[in-house]
Amino acid sequence: MRYLFEGALNSNLHAISDVTGHLIDTLERFLEDESTLFDVRLVLSELLINGYEHGNRSNRNKRIYVTLNLADNDITLSVRDEGQGFVFDCTDPLDPSCCSGRGLMLVQKLADSVEIDNNCITAVLSRPRA
Repeated sequence: MRYLFEGALNSNLHAISDVTGHLIDTLERFLEDESTLFDVRLVLSELLINGYEHGNRSNRNKRIYVTLNLADNDITLSVRDEGQGFVFDCTDPLDPSCCSGRGLMLVQKLADSVEIDNNCITAVLSRPRA
């Protein structure tokens, strides 16, 4: 079973909601596990919102690029923004000096692997075998 989506969206919350909804609606045709769909929706939303808020600094003139690849038992989500990139160093989301990064901590807990490369984040979720 394979599905590939590659696209770019405007840097605004309405576009993020539309793309997330479209991709989850499409994945429902391929995935029966509600738990996996929930995790994918949450990870995708967090990555897109992170690109919008932190990467593009809510600048509507910038774009967010998203790739979703469903191949065999892996769902790979890759989100790239037009920001400067960052180094993720928040190890304790309850630490008051770590004022952001909770969304990425959540992504790290839900995904089987997460790779951060400047302004691109790739998360892989392995789904249960049928």
